[in-house]
Amino acid sequence: MSSDLQIGLSGILAAQRALLVSAHNISNTNTKGYSRQSTIMAAKRPAYTNAGTMGQGVEIVKIRRHKDDYINSRLRDISSSLGSASVKSQNLRRVRNRI
Repeated sequence: MSSDLQIGLSGILAAQRALLVSAHNISNTNTKGYSRQSTIMAAKRPAYTNAGTMGQGVEIVKIRRHKDDYINSRLRDISSSLGSASVKSQNLRRVRNRI
């Protein structure tokens, strides 16, 4: 009977952690640069007994951050171009002010 309670408890705790991750996503919806997270759950290793295998419940194996590699790459490229253009603009202003 206690193993049944342990299995149920592991499911409740895993679901509670997944809800916390969801709440974190909601609270950071308007945070610039934030990327959504999700939980990945898997069955725990079974226990081997004389009667056979017995499940041990579930656990969170990973919290995954969702990101788009293409968008991140483009953002880095554009930021680099913007920085370069800013430096050129400052240098041209200096030259113009000396004339």
